[in-house]
Order: sequence, then structure tokens, then C-alpha cells
Amino acid sequence: MSDDCDMAQIQIENNENRSIAYASIEANKPIQLSDVCLFCGESTVDGRRWCDKFCATEYEKRQALKR
Repeated sequence: MSDDCDMAQIQIENNENRSIAYASIEANKPIQLSDVCLFCGESTVDGRRWCDKFCATEYEKRQALKR
């Protein structure tokens, strides 16, 4: 018979496995190239997704809030 500690450990391991699987899926998504900044709409060069570090950071923050 499992006690509460064993059940908690199983739950923790399940959560970790789901997190790893999700991260793997996200990491394998294709990188979206663009000629405009995905955050502010300014023109970019060489298929860059953002025009500067600020826009990249803000874009990532807002994407994380959507999840």
C-alpha cells in the first residue's frame, strides 16, 4: 500500500515528465522567419523575428502569459 509520500513522489515525477515532453515539443517547432518585427512591426533584416532585444524579450513574455 502506498503512503502519501510515495503518491506525492509519483505526482512530482509525472509533472516533470509532462514538462520535459512539453519543452521538447516547443523546442522542435520550426523557427518563424519574418521581414517585420513580430512585436512592434518594424522592418527587420535577414529574416530576423525582432528588431532588437527589447522586442524579443517582450514578445517572449507575452507568449508565456498566453500559455
